[in-house]
Amino acid sequence: MKKIVFIKIFILGTILVTNFGDALLIAAKEEGVHYKVIMPKSVITKNTNLIDYSDQIRTMNIDSIQALPIDQQQDAIREVLKVIANIRKDEINEITKMKADGLATRGWSNYGNVLVTLDAAEFTFAGIKWSYGHAAIAGTATQTVIEAQKEFGVRVANNYNSYFGAHVRNTDEQYVSGASQAKYNGAIAYAMKQKGKPYGIKTQMSDLTTWYCSKLVCKAWESQGYTLKNTAMGGDIILGLVGVTPKQILYDNDLVWYQKVPKSGY
Repeated sequence: MKKIVFIKIFILGTILVTNFGDALLIAAKEEGVHYKVIMPKSVITKNTNLIDYSDQIRTMNIDSIQALPIDQQQDAIREVLKVIANIRKDEINEITKMKADGLATRGWSNYGNVLVTLDAAEFTFAGIKWSYGHAAIAGTATQTVIEAQKEFGVRVANNYNSYFGAHVRNTDEQYVSGASQAKYNGAIAYAMKQKGKPYGIKTQMSDLTTWYCSKLVCKAWESQGYTLKNTAMGGDIILGLVGVTPKQILYDNDLVWYQKVPKSGY
């Protein structure tokens, strides 16, 4: 059995990784959230593959997060993603700069970013209530998102701040690692082509006539060569009814954390 040494470290803009037994736990705190992020015992060096290291961190924390009540899971996931973001801050800064360089033809630099909240919605099937949240892609125009909603189908909505920032408690916004401006544009274009199509949660991933929120996000980025679906994080809904969930997108290895959507506008 592996020995795990529990220690507390509060993160102040940097990550401290030290050898203590077989694992290191970082105690991260934000707005009353207290989740101990389990870390690999190895020290980061100039030869460390940061993507592989990030994947190790995600994998090591899955069971602990899954054991939490659903209303605590996104806060815990965010702490893991923030640790990874600190480790990969140079990459994130490069993405931020790349996207800012494209502002001449876009309303804001958030275009194409992936938005996920686990607070938003519930679905009842066979008498079982499932909390599944909501996912969307930030649009080209300021404050817009492309989403599939039960009441409207696939639409463009001016609700980045009013819904994702204010209506729900938690929304995490992430970049797609390694994606060029062309790929961000391609994902947006794919999602836009689905505008006006109906909403349906009982639909196969291969069915391009009916959409639910996380399917739209996943397929849009799949069209650009990315599969945003960490299947280890929460299984598909009962009887394989849904092909991808917002939580699986939120925890996917191809995403890097940008920010928690602010409560006030930009």
